Amino acid sequence: MKILSTNEMKRADAFTCQLKGITSTELMEEAGIRLYHCLLEERELSLNEDKIVVLSGVGNNGGDGLVIARYLLKDGFDVNVILIGNLSAMTVETKENLDRLITLSAKIFYYKDERFYSEFERIIDKSTLIIDGIFGIGLNKEIRGGFQKAIEKVNQSTAYVASIDIPSGLRGDNGRIAGTCIEANLTMIVNNYKIGNLLNDAKDVQGKKVLLDIGIVEDENKSNKYYLDPSCLLPMPKRKNNSHKYNYGSVLVLGGSDFMTGAPIMSAYSALRTGSGLSTVGILNKYVHRMNNIHPEIMIRGYEGEAELLELLVKKNVIAFGPGLGRKDSYGPLLEILIEKKIPMVIDADGIYYLQAILQEGKDYSHIIITPHAGECSNLLKVDCDTIANDSVTYVQQLADKFGMTVVLKGPCTIIGNREEIYFCEQGNPGMATAGMGDILTGIIASLAGQGFAPLEAAKIGVYLHSLCGDLCAKDLGQYSMLSTDLLKYLPLAINTLLPRE
Repeated sequence: MKILSTNEMKRADAFTCQLKGITSTELMEEAGIRLYHCLLEERELSLNEDKIVVLSGVGNNGGDGLVIARYLLKDGFDVNVILIGNLSAMTVETKENLDRLITLSAKIFYYKDERFYSEFERIIDKSTLIIDGIFGIGLNKEIRGGFQKAIEKVNQSTAYVASIDIPSGLRGDNGRIAGTCIEANLTMIVNNYKIGNLLNDAKDVQGKKVLLDIGIVEDENKSNKYYLDPSCLLPMPKRKNNSHKYNYGSVLVLGGSDFMTGAPIMSAYSALRTGSGLSTVGILNKYVHRMNNIHPEIMIRGYEGEAELLELLVKKNVIAFGPGLGRKDSYGPLLEILIEKKIPMVIDADGIYYLQAILQEGKDYSHIIITPHAGECSNLLKVDCDTIANDSVTYVQQLADKFGMTVVLKGPCTIIGNREEIYFCEQGNPGMATAGMGDILTGIIASLAGQGFAPLEAAKIGVYLHSLCGDLCAKDLGQYSMLSTDLLKYLPLAINTLLPRE
């Protein structure tokens, strides 16, 4: 399934109308009908007990709400419609639906300014269901004044809140809250996830998400963004009986330093759990005595300088560079040597710190996967974190385009991309915000790359497995007490979901 920007969604609407020979008002009607039926499916409504409020802005999101209000009225429900915004700016389609409501003698109020606020409070306090159609995906300014008070009142209400397409106050292109935002119990998303339905604050305010197909036809080749689920992943290959450990990849994890020796061990062990045949930690000789390897399956090799490092590369299929590396030592020259070998690499944590100093446009980095969080991405691009959060997709694409790498930008919704495609993985949960989670992910992705998956595919499968493990773990243990190593117990179950059926 494709993910659309706000502009791509608008173009898809227009393209659909042109292709099907329908008006935008007729398309709004189709959306409103589907939204209405979704509402009835998600919440059991009572003609006698429910008091419904439809909050309608002046854009097409509000128009969808007015269509819902009309069907509710025709079915005999008690409905109050409150118009919010500058009526002179109302879209043609929304005005047409407002006129149709007026002919039904609907109870319509106009929240023109704060003088109406006391009446607004009274209506909201009595409501059992609020349908939010104030702002849509095109919101482009901070919410202040009367709009802010109205939204805050809705959030204080005990009523069930259903938002149309996106909660009002959530920006459609980045999922950030524009000052304040409706906290919905249900978000009914029209046809495609928009970027804002997935990133940043989206999970905290959307409640349950339901995707509704209203028949919008996307103009081909307009979006290279996709929702990550098993349907877009290659299956894990079935193992052959006539095989040995070197058939499944030998992983070298280069990392560890004073007081940070656990990170490379976690990466190395997660690689084994993902199916690698061998897993070795390479660490500078001066830190070997710090290693406390509790997993006898992992080999520990010390090295000093280029010659000994090259010895470690013998029979290795992939390198994970960075877990626990620290910034006290000078790894830049060694990293350049490793990159030149064209062995698949996953670079994470302080490895990204060393990478940023040696990156050169025009060089071939297509065998490299980087897995930064927002702070590491900020350092890499020399752009502050807030700017990246405002336009994460663009910056992932910029990194991929500029250097040819596969990029995994970790966050509440992880973005995976290369020059051709971008994927969004919204699985996972806040319990994964704990030390070592990135090291586990690095090991999983490295294992897959070492088993022969192309960089983008290794990143996609790795992120999916990691997130699924996090959700399985949270289901059993809860989010508060999860440890990164707990995920490894669930990795076999997660991998089994991607194995070909017998």
